[in-house]
Amino acid sequence: MTETQPISLAAGAADAIDAGGTQRAQTDPSPVTRRQETLRRVRQGLEERDTACIVQVIELIRAITLQADQISVGEMAEIVGRDLTTMNHLLRTACCVGYNPDGIEITSLPQAVQLVGFERIRNIAVSLLLLQNADRPWSDEDFEEIATAMLTGALLAEAIADNRQNLDSGICFLSAALRSYGRLLLASFLPEDYREALQHSAQIGETAAFREIFDIGPADLGRLLLSEYGFPESLLRNLDPAPAPPPEGKPHSKAGETHLIVDFGAGVAELFAKATTREDFEQGFAERLARIGRSLSCPRDSLVRALESVMRRMDGYKHSLSSPVFTNRALQNIRSLLASEPFPVGHVRRRLPSTANGDASFTSGGRAEDHLRIGLSELNRLIAAKPLNRAAAWATSARLLWRCLDLENCFVLLRRGATEFTAEYGFGGNLAVIRASARLSSADRTVFSVSLLRGRDALIQRPQDPSIAPFVPAWLKPLATGAIFVLPVTDRNGTFALLVGIAPEKHTFALSPKTMEHLQLLRRQLGALAPPESA
Repeated sequence: MTETQPISLAAGAADAIDAGGTQRAQTDPSPVTRRQETLRRVRQGLEERDTACIVQVIELIRAITLQADQISVGEMAEIVGRDLTTMNHLLRTACCVGYNPDGIEITSLPQAVQLVGFERIRNIAVSLLLLQNADRPWSDEDFEEIATAMLTGALLAEAIADNRQNLDSGICFLSAALRSYGRLLLASFLPEDYREALQHSAQIGETAAFREIFDIGPADLGRLLLSEYGFPESLLRNLDPAPAPPPEGKPHSKAGETHLIVDFGAGVAELFAKATTREDFEQGFAERLARIGRSLSCPRDSLVRALESVMRRMDGYKHSLSSPVFTNRALQNIRSLLASEPFPVGHVRRRLPSTANGDASFTSGGRAEDHLRIGLSELNRLIAAKPLNRAAAWATSARLLWRCLDLENCFVLLRRGATEFTAEYGFGGNLAVIRASARLSSADRTVFSVSLLRGRDALIQRPQDPSIAPFVPAWLKPLATGAIFVLPVTDRNGTFALLVGIAPEKHTFALSPKTMEHLQLLRRQLGALAPPESA
């Protein structure tokens, strides 16, 4: 067994290498350039932030490309299995009909590899590592769009290569997945500068805009860092734009055809991500088809079949992974194209609802653990402020949970009188309905009883289950299409508030131990908001 070496992300190691890969003296007295500052901030982000998604993807791809004939199932399991949620999603995806037509129950990674194949499992792992955090990055919408384009391009390149002899579809998948690595890092660690570059590109073009803001383009940044990580040149060359196809009648080399497929797949995925109308896509696709597609013998009907394969894979991921990424503009555009329908109007974005009460100001992205940690610090400052603004604190706590747990609705039920509770603050599309109708009494036997009477958390994964449904209040039944969790907030007189979160339709909760610790701390902090008569 060959031991897989961890990726070195040491910031100092690469300071002596410029974008061309040449060695410089580390004692260079010249002022820090924009390029050096960009590299410093990206490397610092990789060192200091919770970047499990990014680092695991690169580590897994690197281990495979460097040791394609030697890496073992156990070594891949060690990389993927560091996050049990990822492993569980992988096994659930492997059980889907698209990968496992016989419906055999899969309970371990070795069994999944045996039934589905090593390469497919490897690609599923890379896909899930991108998808499961794509809706909770440091720069939410930008990261989501880039991660979706990366995966769509990878699946599309793989589907095209699958229909050709003597081509490694796995290399096509991995190369296309890495095409936007530099862009992903810029959106993650320099989000404001990244958005400025995007806005500026409308006037002067994307290449010039990124050079002006960062002094290095996304593709050059990705190639530089991946080269430092030891990726082979045979893979790195596929990250650059493909050279012109050979003259008609001359055969492609194997490497040349791979490069063209990667360029074509990644480019078409970018078109879907950027197109706001069907006409935008058709124009861009015609240009790409004229430059590369005909040389590959990839006419429109071949593209449609490849896209159908991509969406089958996406549906398999959707079966095992709940994520707003599946409503991303790129995927909606692909679905519209396959259904011969107009593209959705405008840019598909998740709207941030406003709260009717309070002036909550907390905004952040990131994984739930990171988001909660930062949010709790914000909430603690708010609660410690004099005079205490209870409305702002309740609204901030509801918004914090709504964002970091990707809830459909989140609201606060506050005690009014001896036994009655009403909804006061919250976030979500149904907030107006909830505030108008939500009424709760501690005297009633409902799914809230254990929280009201005993001060204990409650988690109802399937509120529509016949054994649970009778205890769901009538006002909540139409809204409880996904899982429900309840966090009671108590003082010496018992429960005086409930934070209620409702997951999207048919979604359940999978909360990590660290997330649960943060939620307990949240409850303790909110204990300071007890009404004055209870103090």
